[in-house]
Amino acid sequence: MKLLVRFWLPLLLCFVWSSPALSQVQAANTAPTSNSQQGLVEKAKRLLEEGRAEETLPLLANLITNGDESDPAFADAQFLIAQALFSLDLPLASSYSFGDIAEMGEAHPRYYETIDWFLKIQRALPGDEESLTRLAEYDPFLYPPSDANEIRYLVGRHNYNQEDFELALESFESVEETSGILFLKSQYFIGVIKTRLNEAQPALEAFKNILRYQRDVDDSREITRVADLAILSLGRLFYTVGQFDTSIRYYDQLDKDNTSWLDSLFEASWAYYKLENYDRAMGNLHTLNSPYFEGDYLPEALVLQSVILLKNCHFNEATEAVERFVKIYKPLHQELETQLKTTADPNAFYNYLAKLSLQDREAELSLALKRVFNAALKDAKLRRLLRFIISLDTESKKLDKLLAGTKPGPTQDFLATTSSVLASYKAMVVADAGDAAMQRLDRVYRELGSLLSQALRIKFETLQSERKMLSIEKQLSPEEVAEQRKFAAPAPSTDEEHMYWPFDGEYWRDELGSYTSMIPNKCLSNPRLSK
Repeated sequence: MKLLVRFWLPLLLCFVWSSPALSQVQAANTAPTSNSQQGLVEKAKRLLEEGRAEETLPLLANLITNGDESDPAFADAQFLIAQALFSLDLPLASSYSFGDIAEMGEAHPRYYETIDWFLKIQRALPGDEESLTRLAEYDPFLYPPSDANEIRYLVGRHNYNQEDFELALESFESVEETSGILFLKSQYFIGVIKTRLNEAQPALEAFKNILRYQRDVDDSREITRVADLAILSLGRLFYTVGQFDTSIRYYDQLDKDNTSWLDSLFEASWAYYKLENYDRAMGNLHTLNSPYFEGDYLPEALVLQSVILLKNCHFNEATEAVERFVKIYKPLHQELETQLKTTADPNAFYNYLAKLSLQDREAELSLALKRVFNAALKDAKLRRLLRFIISLDTESKKLDKLLAGTKPGPTQDFLATTSSVLASYKAMVVADAGDAAMQRLDRVYRELGSLLSQALRIKFETLQSERKMLSIEKQLSPEEVAEQRKFAAPAPSTDEEHMYWPFDGEYWRDELGSYTSMIPNKCLSNPRLSK
């Protein structure tokens, strides 16, 4: 029996020693020697090259947890595990791992290689402030020549988001024209910054650079999208400097498929109003007030409509416009007041918006709440944060699934720590989104309060003006009234491309934006008093 035990024991030992599975477990849970550290790194490299990133995690996590930090292989392991996370479609987790290397700067032997990876992460996760911040820390002389223009643009975006316009301009102005779309996007931001700095001529030149490029070089869909933004900006710029005819020419270039079309229609209405072309202004407002856009946040459209009607002495219609405005937007104002008073915490406010979004998808959102949601989403920063949170949720689920498949040990510890970091980061982004939403909707609340007060003043002025005109009408003979109103309703002009078709109360989508609403001036004056 002793011989049998001695016979089987060497075989058992041989079997255990030669088991690859146990060998990997040992490698993943024991402190590697200096020689084995380099061996683990080389094996991890081969696995990454073969597309087996998940299999590198036990090797590298153990090395980082138990290895010798003074060994060059340790630095390689830090770099490779960040690379592995990116390969596993975990760009934010990868960004934080590369961030540990970036924190060490030139003291880390692979510091200079991280710039390429932060750029890859930004491409995979647009809007990630972590990778943008890291890219902004590098000396521009370190930018890889093939990617230099892209990094300059991204760094410009980062500085613009931080409202450091001087540094943003420095980055945007260094983007070369040969980079195509990156050059055009940079020119757009140069124009926006110059506009905000009240430097109209440089802004005008930047926006026109985009349109010239589209005309002379490339008019692809992506180029056209940037050109449309430039066109809208030019419309606003010329309106600001009082060149209303020119502003209208730019506004009219945006078609119905453009996401800014409604804004362009409304802003053109103000330009027409300034030119006293009330028929065209009212035509645009007729489109904006159609049932097609009842869920959009366009409060000033009805206010402007009531002002035009009052100015032309259409008192009943002016009052109706005011009452319609109050009916639509007073409940919205009350809803905002309730939420701003009862939801003071940014996280709770984010949850409120998320609930609105879910209700909207399930077609349960009232018009008032839909307008709250759409009003919030007019804020570009908030839209960016909400999209980023969705990406964060997706990545967190992938990481949790990966973590659930690991056993206790360095790999599980590493992934758990990474998951915790992501959770903390998400909480911070959610708080930022909630704060941005609160600020945006607080502005909407205050603007709506001002518009509601303005609407009530218009109603009061309408009553006063109506009494005044009735008094004047009593002082005039019927013939004098008829004479003053003889030219009050001119026939609409037509040409080869336009025909007159009276509106019968039904809106047609293909007619939206093409209306002209004839507004005869019904106001009266007493020529005897004016003498």
